Amino acid sequence: MGYYEKLLSLERIKKSLLDEKSRMFFDAKVDYMINRDGEQFLRVIDTIDDNWFCRELEEALARVDVKGIVIFGSGHDGKITKKILEKCKYLLSFFCDSDSAKVGKNVEGVKVISVGELTEKYSDHLVVLGSAKYAEEMYNILLERGFPTEKILYPKWGLLVAQCGNQYYDMFLPEDNTVFVDAGGYNGDTLFDFVAWTGGKYKKVYVFEPIFDMYQVIKKRIVKEQLTDVELYNNALWNKKEDIFLQKLRQVLMQQPREKLLLKE
Repeated sequence: MGYYEKLLSLERIKKSLLDEKSRMFFDAKVDYMINRDGEQFLRVIDTIDDNWFCRELEEALARVDVKGIVIFGSGHDGKITKKILEKCKYLLSFFCDSDSAKVGKNVEGVKVISVGELTEKYSDHLVVLGSAKYAEEMYNILLERGFPTEKILYPKWGLLVAQCGNQYYDMFLPEDNTVFVDAGGYNGDTLFDFVAWTGGKYKKVYVFEPIFDMYQVIKKRIVKEQLTDVELYNNALWNKKEDIFLQKLRQVLMQQPREKLLLKE
């Protein structure tokens, strides 16, 4: 498919959306895919909805008792992370930065503290790593200084990601006897959002997850929550029956040290 055909396809998708809010989201996401301007994307969606939720942040806060939130990194990515926190209705206590020239100053109205001050005085705070490029280096610095591992949030996608509503289920109402096919179950989040959305009143769910590690995570969650009428397959969906090889990007999400920072079953 050439670029012209792809553009026509995008236009057809946009026209098929049922409301103006969805079309605005679509335009904003396409623009971000082209320009990679995260701040512009946040400015646009800021005018659309104010009911945002960051699952990764909520899970981290549910695991530990903290007095505040600190973002490690006060540069471009750190500022975007601050905006995401604000959209999810969380206030930032401090920025932290390894650059001594920034320490003691304010960035967007928030004080910047040193790594030493963070580890000595604020071990009762959750630290969000606010740089996709330097996250691993930041993580190692905190570990070397003895900062509690469970109070470090290492975003699985490089930066925090927020969503509005139930992601796939906030634009329409459930119907009786719904059959749902989850083609790429990941860790089961979409499955459990679906169950919550229907109030458990559905006919059948089929979940396909090709990566065995993630398949096992979903399987354990299904057993733990005692879900019924759910069929789980350790397969991918394709246009024909065959064996294919999938490249595991950084062993998906099961590689150290990130696995310590993610919700695991």
